[in-house]
Amino acid sequence: MKKKFFKKTSIAYLFILTSMVSTLGIAADISSDKEIDYIRFSGISDASAGVIIGDKSNGIKALIADDEEDGLRLYSLDGGKPTKILSIRTELAGIKGKKEFDLEGAARIDDTIYWISSHGRNKNGKAQPSRHIFFATQINDANQSLKVTGIPFQGIQTALLKEEKFKKYNLSSASLLAPKAPNGFNIEGLSAAPDGSLWICFRNPIPDGKALLIPLKNPSEVIKGKAPTFGDATVLDLGGLGIRDMCFSGNRYYIIAGPYDKGSCALYSWDGNQSNPPKIMIKEFPKNFTAEVILASQEYFPNKLLVISDDGSLEIGALENKELPLEERTFRALWVDIK
Repeated sequence: MKKKFFKKTSIAYLFILTSMVSTLGIAADISSDKEIDYIRFSGISDASAGVIIGDKSNGIKALIADDEEDGLRLYSLDGGKPTKILSIRTELAGIKGKKEFDLEGAARIDDTIYWISSHGRNKNGKAQPSRHIFFATQINDANQSLKVTGIPFQGIQTALLKEEKFKKYNLSSASLLAPKAPNGFNIEGLSAAPDGSLWICFRNPIPDGKALLIPLKNPSEVIKGKAPTFGDATVLDLGGLGIRDMCFSGNRYYIIAGPYDKGSCALYSWDGNQSNPPKIMIKEFPKNFTAEVILASQEYFPNKLLVISDDGSLEIGALENKELPLEERTFRALWVDIK
């Protein structure tokens, strides 16, 4: 059965960008948000991960996670309110911790969507076991429903810390720090690879100024209760930035690069060859557009990417967006043309 690796996503804000970049890595500066026609969504503000589901007959939707709210939300790509909220709380009731999952990455392979949390401490540096979760959902595109499949796994970080080949990245000391502290531990991206493995992408740490990626070679076995198997780590030069998200489309990876704490994000492309450096596509996104998620689909929009912003910290009057009642929260997104 042919694997649909292009169905990896992470969604939140959709905004339309004219033809300014190419897969050859021609850099564009779109730091001004003048004349940008954002697509606007409501119902959450901190969109953090997602995938494309559905089909042409039943509608193509974005399935989105919010790292601070329960449930997965379905959205039309035209924006607006969620068309459906899918609960996974009951099926994950056995997870240890306070139940804030802090989902940060999603990747789709065939009809299975893998989800990963930050595996970091909370913002105050306190351990929170529920942030250590890797699990899968099985999707039905026809009726746009899902269910948790397999066994949720809370041992990814423990397994990484035990691996001798990763000792040089000081992950053990990183795991004791807050995720946005210098050299802290924070997973923010998950990407399917052409061989059926998953790239675990780190926003933090950024060893020697390089972004860290570690391949999980057996995701389908991990959710069946087997121990994770990791390949060799890769480090990429993203101008001193870590990874906010990554996806595979066509024959390339597309990477949202960002700082470990606050600051501007950039967009890169990479051919997957460790000998070849990533190529800059967008030097800087518009002010107040915090690129968090990237979505690609060879089937439905092969020449575009959807880039989504985490708008939780935007000031709306006297409050931050994330402090508003849930139904009043919003997020945006943009299209990037990669022809």
